Amino acid sequence: MADVEQQAPMIPQAREKSEQKKLLEQTLDDLLERYLLLLDGYQTLQAELNSHLASVSDIQRPLGSRGTVLTSIASSSPNFCVLDTLPSSSSVVDAETGSQHPSDPLQWFGILVPPALKACQRDFKAVVSCAPMIASVTKEMKDVEIEVRRTRKRLSKQS
Repeated sequence: MADVEQQAPMIPQAREKSEQKKLLEQTLDDLLERYLLLLDGYQTLQAELNSHLASVSDIQRPLGSRGTVLTSIASSSPNFCVLDTLPSSSSVVDAETGSQHPSDPLQWFGILVPPALKACQRDFKAVVSCAPMIASVTKEMKDVEIEVRRTRKRLSKQS
């Protein structure tokens, strides 16, 4: 009879521990699913970046850019993005000489711009917009990896 009384309080504790373990396992499953989705997006972005870089490297001379790439970093999770800092006017004033230049480098070649150069500029712009997205996904993947390790550690302590 004494054994039955000692086992009765243990049953709710065991049930609670079992529920905590199931919750941790579900959390781990959710984190791993999120990681796989991020990995898929990362691979897609990498393939896109590689195809654009291959096109850009076909041109012998790199294009100059008068824009600036800025990143926006939040406190908890960085979100990288490209901000276009070119003025909306059709020309840019050179600070050193005071002369005006077209804001689009392709206009420097006049009306006979080679098609390969136009394609290179388009692909370069795609690379510049793709690279920050890859950086954001990489950072998020690292954050998820850390959470997976923490959850696995808590789960091993539960066992």
